[in-house]
Amino acid sequence: MVLPEGISLTLWANSLIIDFPYDNVPNLSSESQWQEWGDELANCQNFIDNDIPSTFNYRDWKSWAYDVYFLMCNNDELNAE
Repeated sequence: MVLPEGISLTLWANSLIIDFPYDNVPNLSSESQWQEWGDELANCQNFIDNDIPSTFNYRDWKSWAYDVYFLMCNNDELNAE
């Protein structure tokens, strides 16, 4: 999973399609609709399993994406042990 730093939301969203091929990761049609897209993503199985938050309490995509990244990575490390 790519850290959402120095990357556009569109590129980060596209990387999730590659990283999670068995989830139905939605396509991001417009960066201005990041909250709708993020809430759809949070309903994909791997993201449900890792308790990804809704975008509701976030003002921008990047702070939400960082939380998603760290939750997914931390839970992957726990599952690997």
